[in-house]
Amino acid sequence: MLWSGVLGQPPRAWALKYRSRLPIADRENLEEEAAEVWEQFRAEADASGVKRASLWPSNLDSHVVHIDDWRPTFVTIHSPDFSFERDDRGHWSRMIHGLSMESRR
Repeated sequence: MLWSGVLGQPPRAWALKYRSRLPIADRENLEEEAAEVWEQFRAEADASGVKRASLWPSNLDSHVVHIDDWRPTFVTIHSPDFSFERDDRGHWSRMIHGLSMESRR
């Protein structure tokens, strides 16, 4: 885990950024890894009291260094977002583009 916590203004979200050894382009295996990470940290998201959560895997292949006059100026991190939303019963559902995976079946 790199960091976790509650972010933003209402509606607030709990987020976790974690180190992955998988290439960011390997979406299928990242989905499986994110599901395992979610199982380990879901209690922390529950305890935060928020209704939205996101997992952000990070890998060294996801960094881009921008050069300005032969000096690195900043690093941009490209990472997929695995989002979840909790309903009024406390059940978390995986969200893709704002739609629950359960409603897409």
